[in-house]
Amino acid sequence: MHALDAIFVTGFQNVNVDFILGLPHVTSGGTLTDIKTLHDSYPLSHTSVYLLEDEKYPPHWKNISEKPESMQDEQIKIRDFLASR
Repeated sequence: MHALDAIFVTGFQNVNVDFILGLPHVTSGGTLTDIKTLHDSYPLSHTSVYLLEDEKYPPHWKNISEKPESMQDEQIKIRDFLASR
């Protein structure tokens, strides 16, 4: 969050963030928690969330990443959270 602190201290007001679901070692619900934390801490203008596509995975990531069904469920929860803001 230090980077966002620096951005807002310098006076930027239109700040967007992007997240990718499906990265290795991110637990179910972790991305939603991170998004909520950022939105509670900063006046973000826009948040985008993308699913990491199967064909983009290095082969060894499949064993250390969330299952596609979990990512889709989390994406829906994230969409609902962002729509409510």
